[in-house]
Amino acid sequence: MKDLLQNFSLVEVSRLQPDDRSRLADISIPRAADWANYFAWEVEHGGARLSHVQFEGRTIGTVLWRIEADVERELVVMTVASSDPKISITAFLAKAVDAIAAAEKCESARFHTIRPGLVKFAHEHGWHTSEIVLRKSYHVT
Repeated sequence: MKDLLQNFSLVEVSRLQPDDRSRLADISIPRAADWANYFAWEVEHGGARLSHVQFEGRTIGTVLWRIEADVERELVVMTVASSDPKISITAFLAKAVDAIAAAEKCESARFHTIRPGLVKFAHEHGWHTSEIVLRKSYHVT
């Protein structure tokens, strides 16, 4: 894992590949396949950017992101996904987000999550809670 944290590279792609779509549809949110379609549309129409995280010539993760520049230049991490379920990549994905933020000259970064473990990890690595998002679902007929 130490090599991974020091030796990954980022490759930006302009279209979701089939494995990107399946990876992003695999995230644990309701209607994940619909979200994957939305993410593909956003990338293909310039609303989001997709970076492959590579190590030793293979893609081991995907970061979907955009930049918002209302008050400050902020990296918005829309989702991250692993290509290899055997690799615990939370720490290296945090490094990838740091690398994207630095390359894009961002003053801050943000992401949303429902995973308590990821919140704990983020707090241990320089992130702070800046908002609480509440959602209510309606059944539309």
